[in-house]
Amino acid sequence: MKTVTRPYIIVFVTQTIDGRIGFRGKRTLLSSYRDLERMHYLRRNVDAVMVGANTVLIDDPILAPKPLGATRKRPYRVIIDGNLAIPSSAKVLDTRILPTIIFTSSKFVGTPKAKELYKNGIILEFLRPLDETNRIDLDEALEVLYRKYRVGKVLVQGGGKLIGELVIKGLVDEMIVSLSPKIIGLNGTPLINIELDRIIELKLESIQVDHMTGEVVLVYRAV
Repeated sequence: MKTVTRPYIIVFVTQTIDGRIGFRGKRTLLSSYRDLERMHYLRRNVDAVMVGANTVLIDDPILAPKPLGATRKRPYRVIIDGNLAIPSSAKVLDTRILPTIIFTSSKFVGTPKAKELYKNGIILEFLRPLDETNRIDLDEALEVLYRKYRVGKVLVQGGGKLIGELVIKGLVDEMIVSLSPKIIGLNGTPLINIELDRIIELKLESIQVDHMTGEVVLVYRAV
């Protein structure tokens, strides 16, 4: 029997027909109201919602399920931020709403920014970076979430680099892609925003066509 050392990972993303999740460096809303309902349903049924630092810098999301009072769980908001770059004014840092965990490089232990975040109630997890760019070891981060915070299920909502790294490391258990009837072109950010060294295959489990909004929801699972 295989020992479980990490949470179950669900990626939920809304992308255009041409495979873009938004304009580069610019906040972009692709989801319809029905797509947002699907997203909030998922948020209400996981233990943590995770994004990368760029998603916070560009979109400034709250990452809380709606309606918050109706949720059975109060999920952690988890930010992968190796360079501790997100601003102190980011909405996700308001711990009056939900607790927030930031995974960052051990190089920032004891820095003024780290002390400020601690003072404001942010949970900081310092990990040894994988390289000079302060890239975080996602295997280690997920194991910390599972063992220390009892996180059994994580919803990942961006961005393209974080999703790409999770995919290439085989850490994605389920991927839900909502295909929006829009086109952005080459000035958009791709769903997988890193280079892959091989073709990665997922198993298509279901297709749902939303005739009210024109969206197609594809559910894939790991092979």
